[in-house]
Amino acid sequence: MARRDQDFHTIRSEGGLLPLDLLRRVLDPQSELPGTEPDDYNLPAGERLNEVITQKWNTLRKHWVEFRDGAAHLVLC
Repeated sequence: MARRDQDFHTIRSEGGLLPLDLLRRVLDPQSELPGTEPDDYNLPAGERLNEVITQKWNTLRKHWVEFRDGAAHLVLC
């Protein structure tokens, strides 16, 4: 029998920020979890939530690389 914390092979949840029961509810199509519908994000008509998430994630990754590169050039006193 699989252990309860091995339900997600690509997600490792530490602490209480994203408990496993919440992750299960997000993935369950029968679950009515508030804040998971496109309308909850006030997107313009026709915009898809997954596309907006991908765009924002790519923007954040770009800024992370810029931050990391800038931080590497800092001289600590």
